[in-house]
Amino acid sequence: MDTKALYTKRSCTRHHLDVDTLLIGRAEETRHELILEPRASDTVTFAVTRDEAGTYSMEIDGLTGEFTVQAHPYRWALVSSIIGSVLGLLAVVAITVYLVVFRRRRAAA
Repeated sequence: MDTKALYTKRSCTRHHLDVDTLLIGRAEETRHELILEPRASDTVTFAVTRDEAGTYSMEIDGLTGEFTVQAHPYRWALVSSIIGSVLGLLAVVAITVYLVVFRRRRAAA
């Protein structure tokens, strides 16, 4: 997930923003330094990756927000297609064996 912050310098002097800090759940995630010329704007992008599902709070220079990471859905379609294929194959084998045995008994009688 990318989070962006737009900074605009409105005064006529050059300004060095000490550090932009992205906090995730009160822990520092990343920092950026930014120097803005008079009346200039710049966008700072913070890239965030989380492997654990859940809702995370974040803060950039006093502005807060949150994002949600959803768990990967279990691949039921894949599992059910494999189970269906195996059961179908077993049914074909069982019918074939039954017909072969039935025909042999019929031929022997």
